[in-house]
Amino acid sequence: MSDMSESRLKEYIDINPKVKLQKGEMYSSVEMEKITVGQKVADANSKAEYTGKSCSKFLPNDTLMARITPCLENGKIAKYESGTAGFGSTEFFVLRAKKKKATADYVYYLSQTHYIRQLAVNSMTGASGRQRADAKYIGNIKWNFPDIEIQRKIADILSAYDNLIENNNKRIKLLEQMTENLYKEWFVRFRFPGYEDMGFENGIPIGWKIKRIKNFGQVITGKTPSTEIPSNYGDKYLFIKTPDMHDNIYVIDSSKKLSERGNDVQKLKKLPRWSIMVSCIGTGGVVSINSKEAHTNQQINSIVVHDKNNIEWLFFVCKNLKTTIEMFGATGSTMTNLSKGKFENLKILEPNLELINKFHMYTHDIFKEIEKLTYSNENLIKQRDMLLPRLMSRKLEV
Repeated sequence: MSDMSESRLKEYIDINPKVKLQKGEMYSSVEMEKITVGQKVADANSKAEYTGKSCSKFLPNDTLMARITPCLENGKIAKYESGTAGFGSTEFFVLRAKKKKATADYVYYLSQTHYIRQLAVNSMTGASGRQRADAKYIGNIKWNFPDIEIQRKIADILSAYDNLIENNNKRIKLLEQMTENLYKEWFVRFRFPGYEDMGFENGIPIGWKIKRIKNFGQVITGKTPSTEIPSNYGDKYLFIKTPDMHDNIYVIDSSKKLSERGNDVQKLKKLPRWSIMVSCIGTGGVVSINSKEAHTNQQINSIVVHDKNNIEWLFFVCKNLKTTIEMFGATGSTMTNLSKGKFENLKILEPNLELINKFHMYTHDIFKEIEKLTYSNENLIKQRDMLLPRLMSRKLEV
């Protein structure tokens, strides 16, 4: 980049611009957990009343950039694309393109570059574990901004990838909703095939039995290998934590991975493919399936399912246990903490085998399609992330 054409970010981008909201009115609300790393658009479906309490405020097309550790390092950055103003976590920087100087999409992709993110991380100050980036410092970062037309072209290329990712995510959500609706219809509302001819006793179909989680598979609680031995970590085995599971039926990647050594120190904790992982400490009741051999940390209890035909049914059984997990895991503090013993002894209602097999037959191909779309997204994200620095630095002309 030539010094002559470099400008400070604040000349092209407003950082934390003022937004007026009316007290008592409902607006879209975006908390940190509503931003999924690698997804361009923030989940703005939640509404909340604006009370005037301290928060970040934003308009459509603004970029929300985490300013706190470790969210900033992890890449918690997204565009807010709701139709009206919104508010959210105090831990966001709000970035807005200045009219006729920058485009909203270009600002978003610029905030995603390693160059800008690393400088933002370097500006962090504060107590360990609660460090925050400095808005003034970020505003003074220099960048070679191309003209508006070039900005549009760069953003259009990258947006094409993000649009495909978003379409895949919509398909995944739709497929998940279809299967969950079928699960609730059959196993919660008891309107399964042939229910009209089925006898009921105490509101439960005759022949259905109360069982415990441990009757359906071996329960394994995860473990974290010593972080003081760096060689425990590498790129061989997924090491799944609850944030890796959010919004993912299938987990195909993790922010951290273990080495062969890390696997060897806790071989009995390794999960085979298609185990059902359930978070039981912290945020309780998040449920995912590992698509590859994996380890988890100690906040997750996993079921290595005996009968693979049970996987789809048991996945939704576990999702339906969220309130139970939070209740039985209540410790008097705000944090859920459900032990392995309590988890594996949770009671569930087992339908007859024929019905579970029928549900498996209806949903297995849908689950496979969801897994396929998840892998497709991983490839699109890799391609986009490979292009992004080359396009933004203008090493690749448009």
